[in-house]
Amino acid sequence: SHSKNTANLARQICRELGLNEKTTDLIYYAGLLLNIGKIALPEKMFATNGKLSPEDLKRIKNHSNIGVHFLMNINFLSEVVPYITYQTERVDGSGSPEGLKGQSIPFGSRIIAAADAFSAMTSDRPYRKAMSKEQALEIMQKEAGSKWDNDVVQALAHII
Repeated sequence: SHSKNTANLARQICRELGLNEKTTDLIYYAGLLLNIGKIALPEKMFATNGKLSPEDLKRIKNHSNIGVHFLMNINFLSEVVPYITYQTERVDGSGSPEGLKGQSIPFGSRIIAAADAFSAMTSDRPYRKAMSKEQALEIMQKEAGSKWDNDVVQALAHII
């Protein structure tokens, strides 16, 4: 349900920001497909309650690259590839895969990054309980301008 929650939240952010329907749909699809690369990983990796081994952690961090590879071969989904590829970039340039900064990061990626983070923080995980929406939003507001796009976080705050 994480991908569905991320996609729905991303759609709400897009609407709050007044983005057109086509862009909103593409960002929504990117949210749904964000974690598709995880299908190539063993299920046992996701059932672990403890810390992952360094090898498993590396494999999980690479799941978006696997997903991008899948999606690049499907013509009608190729437009979502940049949104997924760059959703781990950070506004201050400290992210990956290329260290893009600010406006150099596709806007859809900045929306997906915020929606994904908020959804993750407000969901129970095997290794921790969910945060409240208020607590997660407070963290994101503190890190807006460094981790997340200010406008996206402000739109998220209006929705929440």
